[in-house]
Parts: sequence; C-alpha cells; structure tokens
Amino acid sequence: MFYSIVIPVYNGKETLGETVKSIVRQDFTDYELILVDDGSTDGTGELCDQFEKQYDFIKVIHQKNAYLGAARNRGLDEASGKYVYFLDADDLLCEGILQAAFFFDGADVIASNRFYAYDCRVGKERVKKGDFDGGMPAKRINSRLAAFSPYAGQSFYRIAFLREEGIRFEEERINSEDRVWTVRLLHRSRKTAVLETPCYRYTEHRAGSLMNCMSADNILGSLQALEALLFDLPSFDYEEGALRKRICNEFLSFCALAALVRDEALSKELMAYVREHLYILKDKDCSARLFLWARHVIGLKNLLKLCNAVFLHYTTDK
Repeated sequence: MFYSIVIPVYNGKETLGETVKSIVRQDFTDYELILVDDGSTDGTGELCDQFEKQYDFIKVIHQKNAYLGAARNRGLDEASGKYVYFLDADDLLCEGILQAAFFFDGADVIASNRFYAYDCRVGKERVKKGDFDGGMPAKRINSRLAAFSPYAGQSFYRIAFLREEGIRFEEERINSEDRVWTVRLLHRSRKTAVLETPCYRYTEHRAGSLMNCMSADNILGSLQALEALLFDLPSFDYEEGALRKRICNEFLSFCALAALVRDEALSKELMAYVREHLYILKDKDCSARLFLWARHVIGLKNLLKLCNAVFLHYTTDK
C-alpha cells in the first residue's frame, strides 16, 4: 500500500470519530490506518476496536501509556506503506490530500505549504501559509518549512528514508516532540516536494489538549528541547536566520508559560532555568529583545507574564 496513516490517541474518545471520518472520506484508498491506543482510560481503546471491526484497513495497537513520541514510534515500526503520515486524534485530514501527495512519489518528504487552524476559543478557522515552493533549492525549502511549522502532520515521510537515517521521535520528553523531529529530520531530506493542498485542520486551544494541560515538567522539557536545537543548529544544513528566529521565539513563549506556574517551588525552579538562559532571549533574531530592557524595572517574572498576554492578544482572532 502507499500510505500508512498513524494516529496516536490517549483519552480521545470525543474527537477520534471525526478524525477517522476525515480519512474514510478520502477518494484515494490505497492506505492503512494504524490507531495506537496509548493506555487510554476513557473508553478510547474500545472505540478503536470497534473501528477495527468496521474497517478492514484499520489496525489497532494497545500499549501502556508511554506518551506521544513513543506512540508514534510504535506506529512507525508497524507501518507497511511507502509513506507515513502522522495525524493527531483531534485534527482532521483535508479532502483530496492523499491524491495530491501521490503524484510526488519518490520525494523523501512531501510537504504542504499551508494548513487550516481552528481556534476553539472563538470558533473561527484561518489558513496558515508558508513561503516556500517547489521552485526553490531543497536546502531553502527545508529551511523555510522547518521555520514555518513544527508539526509532524505538515508532511508525508518516505518510510525507507526514515529507517535508513534512523530517524525517531524523542521518547524522554513529553512535549516539543514535533519541533525536535521536524528540525532534525528536514535537513537530511535530499528531495522535498511541495504541495499547495493543505494537509490537515489543526485544532488550537482545545480543552484537555497537551498544550492546555501544561505541567511544569512539560514546560521545562520544552525549554530544554529548544535549547538543544539552538545548540545543534549550526551543524545542520539550513539557512539559519528564519529558523533561529522561530526557535528563539518559541523559547520565549515557554518562558512566559513558566512565569504562570503557581506552585512556588516549581516556579522557582523554572525561573532559575529561565534566568540562566536569558542569553537565548537576547539573540538578535528573537522578538523578546524589545521587552528585555524593561526587566530591571518590572522584574523578569512580571515581564514574562506581559509577554504571555501579548502572545494571547496577537494569536486570538477577534
């Protein structure tokens, strides 16, 4: 078969049905769907089994809770298609995308130049579009794609390429897996194809999502992952400017989340880490340079709370 679509799911009973329907509705049918039940406790596992009985192209894997990276790796290990696609259990596959990607058979990565983002808070959808195209050299496409979207669901990946390169998702951290995967993978792609058809509809700010249930451990893990990427960036085959800016600004966003942690002991630990790594926020490509001069006046923690408020203002459709 041509595609292996992998959906890791943990307690996703309320959203998984619509996600599966978005795949079943595709005109292109040469695929398998692998549902990885990552130790769900809300009846999701039983729902997966019902889908397996209903559709002969669905395969279900049940495992103890090991988090997103491990669940994706498990699905990749079981995949038998030529290309793999990773979709989250609360997102939707866009109509016609499987047919569109099929015509670029042979590329290591088949990437979309756009995706839909649906904001649950305001009930609005918008299109996010990158600035890369098929006429660019592979190095520039890879650089701009890595800067545009950290999401694994932005692209189809040739499975032989992943296995030859030994590319896996990190399993130690339980957040920022997508960003680490994207940056470390794309620079190895020798041929990246570009689609104008959007891959998926991404759901933002959904209650119960990982980003909305962010713990202190998640925040610290994300900060450490971004720090590691910045350290490794010069060794990758990228045009660094836009990618460095994106990673620095994501680092700032997690610093802002650190300032909102209420537990006093955990807050002190996180803020100590932030203070030790302020040099990242001083990077010439980081938007935080405009704010950091004020930290001596209002204090670092208040400054980061202000940054968080600014982010919320500019990322919410009115």
